[in-house]
Amino acid sequence: MSETVTYTHCNICVAGCGLKVTAKDNQIVNIEPDKDAAVWRDFCVRGAEAHHALNHPQRITHPMKRVGDGYVPVPYKQAIKEIAQQLKTILDRDGANALGAYTGNPGASNFGGFAFLGLLLDAVGTDNRYFVGSLDENAHHYVCDAMYHQPWTMLQADIENTDFLLLVGANPAISEFAWFFAVSEGWKKAQAMQARGGQIVVVDPRRSESAQKAKLHLAPLPDSDWALLLALLHIIASNDWYDKNAAKDCDDFEGLLTLLRNQDLQALSQRCDIASGILEQVARDFSRGSAMCLAHTGVGQSVNGAVGMWLAHLLNLITGNMRRKGGLYHNRGALDLLRTGAELFPEAKRSSRVNKAPSVAGYLPVNEMATDIATPGPGQIKAFIIQGGNPVISGPEGDNLDKAFAELELLIAVDSFQRDSHRHAHWLIPAPSFLEIEELSALIQEIGAESNIQMLRATVKKPDSMPYEWEFFRDLVLAMDKPLLLGKPALNWVVKGFNLYGKLTGKPYDGFSPKSIGKELLKKGGIVSYKDVDKAEHGLRLNQPRDYNYFLDSVATATGKVAVMPSALTERLQQLLAEPHLHNKSAEFPLQLISRRRKHMMNSWLTHGAMKKMKRPEGDVIEINDMDAQRWALNDGSQVRVRSRVGAIDAKLKVSDRVRSGVAVMSHGWGGQTYSPKNGSASEAVGGVNRNLLVAADDVDPLSRVPRLNGTAVCVEGL
Repeated sequence: MSETVTYTHCNICVAGCGLKVTAKDNQIVNIEPDKDAAVWRDFCVRGAEAHHALNHPQRITHPMKRVGDGYVPVPYKQAIKEIAQQLKTILDRDGANALGAYTGNPGASNFGGFAFLGLLLDAVGTDNRYFVGSLDENAHHYVCDAMYHQPWTMLQADIENTDFLLLVGANPAISEFAWFFAVSEGWKKAQAMQARGGQIVVVDPRRSESAQKAKLHLAPLPDSDWALLLALLHIIASNDWYDKNAAKDCDDFEGLLTLLRNQDLQALSQRCDIASGILEQVARDFSRGSAMCLAHTGVGQSVNGAVGMWLAHLLNLITGNMRRKGGLYHNRGALDLLRTGAELFPEAKRSSRVNKAPSVAGYLPVNEMATDIATPGPGQIKAFIIQGGNPVISGPEGDNLDKAFAELELLIAVDSFQRDSHRHAHWLIPAPSFLEIEELSALIQEIGAESNIQMLRATVKKPDSMPYEWEFFRDLVLAMDKPLLLGKPALNWVVKGFNLYGKLTGKPYDGFSPKSIGKELLKKGGIVSYKDVDKAEHGLRLNQPRDYNYFLDSVATATGKVAVMPSALTERLQQLLAEPHLHNKSAEFPLQLISRRRKHMMNSWLTHGAMKKMKRPEGDVIEINDMDAQRWALNDGSQVRVRSRVGAIDAKLKVSDRVRSGVAVMSHGWGGQTYSPKNGSASEAVGGVNRNLLVAADDVDPLSRVPRLNGTAVCVEGL
């Protein structure tokens, strides 16, 4: 038996941990941390168990075409020819916007697939582009665009050097500080900071795993984070505890101070249900030295998420913690997204066809997909590509989206497994695992706090019948005779020449591939060459010093200063302040439903049946406060029905003192299935029920367009 050892990195989450992978006869037998890599940890089950999906019986390994109620394998060249003809017929008849596409988390983590799907959509000219980030990230992108004119800003947390960590809607004991940044062993570093005399303050309606370890836990009502943050800013401004040097970075610092000082502390205290004395102490401690406020998913998934995220940025900015050791900074990685981000994510203003919902960072809101597909009329979406995602489960009102997908003339799913969102697919296109890919996964490592870069290495050979995702998108453009590059049809001949060379060498990446794009981006990043990265077995530590001034010195606004009071955000804040203060807004639906994460889980992404050691999630449990349970005569462990204005699900009740009164908690993203294309059989629903069926697609943050995944009004009834 031939044994190989390959050093690569995980591509499942933004941590990008180094891996040592052992294989025998093209079968992976062990995955362990690569302790010589720049980033590694002991050890996440997602990375350790990822190889079991490669031999899963339901894995898609051939292009498959729907015939009747089943699927048959089709040779790759035939699949490209038929799909290109079907898609071209629709586009010629109905125009470019007849095509839509959705990119999920696995697609976004695949640099080559993500980049080449973008090239396909550009070649066609469609505006109908949807991204999983509109379910949790959009508030961040919206605010960074409004304040810095850089929607894809990634700011790192200097946790090792801070003295005060304010976590709002974040649970890093579970998530490992992974959202728009990734600090290796970040939660351990945060606890070490607190042990040496620093503070961790957690803001969460639930006493989370992180809150249990924090010096202080604040439990406001959902949707009220903005009021808590505004109260802190008011206190700091009113007491002149801000950094006077921050004025030079802001376009209207005095106007901002006036806005903050004019607030009513007692009214804000009542809105968030946190005593004013506690807020004053937090504001005082935050202002005393190096500190950072990290607003995460809990904020971003509320209908006030954009305002909350804006206020969190202001809190860091006016206290000098965006130019200070121990605050936030931009990691100048190999690409340096401040320099190359505009090319990876070109600015585009789009709007959805029916409701005219604006795009954020160039992508339309996921909750508009069903409407734009199902509503007849000019520009109706008739063909759709799903790249590595399952929006029927991860988005709101998935049953309506499922019905819309069933009406499409052409649905193409590019994934390793057939999931709920792919039930009606006309074509299933296989997607290789990151363990079978040989390319630069640049974006994952740009998000990390460590300045490093490493190649993804193929640890085993992918099936010959399986194209690379980027290869499928590239070849589809060429087969439709659309211009792949710069809108110039003549350049297709150049691309075909490169591809011929790749065929002659037997190495697809020698053709026009992600390697071609990666080389150019690294040149513009100006820090390291592709050749040097390719030669480094364990990756390269770039040894870029942390520059705490670089980000604010590189703001892309017309003035070069931060727009601290963008008009839309300021107006939205005034609207919130003018709304009546009501803790219980609905007699029929008196509870606000929030989400929680499960450690080492990726919810709707991974096929959990392939994960041998992964603990079964409790996706069918709803947790409420013990006083609320007594109020409605509900018993711990009983079966209950959870209702909202758009849906109902059944769950098992957990009565707890870890959740504040008026709040209910369920894990999100569960309840999905995988299907066998060979015989149509379905797996058992993973983790129980899909709580997102309770979330209304039209109940959104008016700025970020994120649906109310945190704060949905529900009731819980005994069965």
